[in-house]
Amino acid sequence: MVILAIILGVTTGGFPAYENEIATGALLIAMTLSLATISLKNVKVKKEMMQFFYAFLINFGFLSFLTLFIGFFFFNQKELWEGFVVMAAVPPAIAIVPLTKILHGDTTFSLFSLLFLYISSLFLTPLFIFLFLSEEIDVIALLQTTFLLILFPLFLSRFIKIKFDVSMVSNFCFFIVVFAMIGSNREFLFKDWEVLLFLSAALFIRTFGSGSIVRLIGKKLKLKENKIIPYSLFASFKNDGLAMILASSLFSSRAAFPALLAIVFEMLWMCCLEARIV
Repeated sequence: MVILAIILGVTTGGFPAYENEIATGALLIAMTLSLATISLKNVKVKKEMMQFFYAFLINFGFLSFLTLFIGFFFFNQKELWEGFVVMAAVPPAIAIVPLTKILHGDTTFSLFSLLFLYISSLFLTPLFIFLFLSEEIDVIALLQTTFLLILFPLFLSRFIKIKFDVSMVSNFCFFIVVFAMIGSNREFLFKDWEVLLFLSAALFIRTFGSGSIVRLIGKKLKLKENKIIPYSLFASFKNDGLAMILASSLFSSRAAFPALLAIVFEMLWMCCLEARIV
């Protein structure tokens, strides 16, 4: 679906108008439905708290600061730097839960950690963006956008009971988000090949490097494979859809490009994990 969205976005130029509003609506639907499938009914909270702490350190600590460090090399290109900051600020991808299941990892750990990381992101996401981009951001707009895109779906999801597989709806919504964002960045793809090459190398390191390091540490510590899997996913996946909408809403469509390109490398990383290449 993502590849198709990229191809169609490049060839057609995306939506003729209101692409940001359409993408925002699609993201809200996808996040609400995906979060609604997460339940803590049978989770032993005390037992999982330490696991959540590790997931927090890996995603909002290690991965976020690695993203900022790599993004600093694009500091002179204001819009790309803004995109890296936003990508560092957002919580992990909701897809970590189904991916953990596919890879036979500890899904209880993924479920618990993901939900609490989203709650944490209500404070951390605007804080990250404000700390690094305070001179360029309207604080009120930042808080409004963050609460709309994180708090609203998180709150609404607690009142929705899902009795069907939401993956098709979520995938279609994500298709719309990628299609809209790639369309608005089409000129950048065709004009700035040199920057695109460096950006691709940077995001390859951010995704494959971070995930591989955490996998290696997990093996050195002799952790079980079902624990290493979610750790490596938290070390490499951010909610790129959320990052794209936040970046384009607060800054510009070009600021969404790092997160858009990151999706491609996260897909490749997932394929490598599934094929047990890494």
